[in-house]
Amino acid sequence: MRARDYDYGGGRNLMPAYGVVLSLAYADGLTKDEFLNRAQIFNVNMSIVLLLGLFVLLRNFFDNLYSFALLLPTAFAVFLHLAVFAQAEVMYYFIFFCSFLLFLKMLVKPTWFIAIGAGLLAGLAYLTKAAALPALAIFSIVFAASIFWKARGEHQTAKPTGMRQFALLALLLASFFAAIFPYIQANKKIYGAYFYNVNSSFYAWCDSWPEAEALTKAHRDRTGWPQMPAEQIPSPGKYWREHTVAHIAGRLFGGTARVLTHGFGLIGYYKYMAIFSVTAAVLVLRDRSQFLEVVRPLAFPAIFSAALFSIYLFMFGWWEPISNASRYPLSLFLPAMFVTSQLIVRLGKTGHIALGGKRRAFLTVFAIAIVCLSVFDVVVEGARLYNAEAQARRLRENRVVFLTAGSYSDWGRPIDSDPRLDTIPLL
Repeated sequence: MRARDYDYGGGRNLMPAYGVVLSLAYADGLTKDEFLNRAQIFNVNMSIVLLLGLFVLLRNFFDNLYSFALLLPTAFAVFLHLAVFAQAEVMYYFIFFCSFLLFLKMLVKPTWFIAIGAGLLAGLAYLTKAAALPALAIFSIVFAASIFWKARGEHQTAKPTGMRQFALLALLLASFFAAIFPYIQANKKIYGAYFYNVNSSFYAWCDSWPEAEALTKAHRDRTGWPQMPAEQIPSPGKYWREHTVAHIAGRLFGGTARVLTHGFGLIGYYKYMAIFSVTAAVLVLRDRSQFLEVVRPLAFPAIFSAALFSIYLFMFGWWEPISNASRYPLSLFLPAMFVTSQLIVRLGKTGHIALGGKRRAFLTVFAIAIVCLSVFDVVVEGARLYNAEAQARRLRENRVVFLTAGSYSDWGRPIDSDPRLDTIPLL
């Protein structure tokens, strides 16, 4: 990025924000292997800083113990697995979560300051990963719906209030476009579309990654519009014409089911999602009247959250035949933990558990249990990493690497004489 004077947009596959941040670790004269090592160290250090920022952020919504209980699973079940790779995920998860929180704030008590902040953060999230864009669209629809809903039955005050709300939405969108305008302007100039991205424009409308490679990727889709007959270019219309409704439904729902169960029991974050979700569900069923009291004034934030989780899971399900990496649904980990925690805290704040002959506050016991489980995970993960490092040492002695740019199970490929930056040694 720095070598090109920041005139590089990631080939419209990778977004530019992470590359700009990663350029801080670059120095002239570094070999690709040396820069890769620096990039990995930089990513780990950045992850630590982001976790500290996350703890400060969570303390605005929960007490210290509960915030710590949320931080540990995030650190050791999510960030730990991705921080050692020179990839944008950890940075994206944090920014996406912050934009999610500001979207919720806008739906509860919108202000001019929050509107500007939400728009800028949404723009930064989009410049980090293009997958952030649907969240803005979902929020805009829900926010507009909330304006019309709140205006029902109001007469004299409805118009001024509604106009102010629409002005706030316009300000948010203007802030978003101000943040991304240089990038999308270059998109239009080079590729002919403002929101050009090879993943959403082409690859999502293929049935497999080999098909995507054989079509637009082979025709230089990352340097310009693919040079091939228009009728052969993947698109929603082409996919609809060439596939049956049953096939489309099977890909959508079958892919979503596989996303939800991929690596179940192997990746640490699943159990935390299950624990928090089941605990929230039990508390809801235990006192449904209190649940309605809690949710009724927060109806639109609840609708936005449900819509975002549902739509993103279907998106990841549709993408699953192209790639089933767990890093995609992990982007929903922090928002899901936050929403379920809001239910747990609001519904369980008066609850108690009989423990050791005494009545203990439910939230305190729950938070301590999560902390203990996280510590247990750290011990188990430490042993796994020790074994993985020993295995990696043996592989390196045989000059074998793991290519993140190729198949996710692509073992046994020899090191190139000129290794690429995306060639990541296994731990």
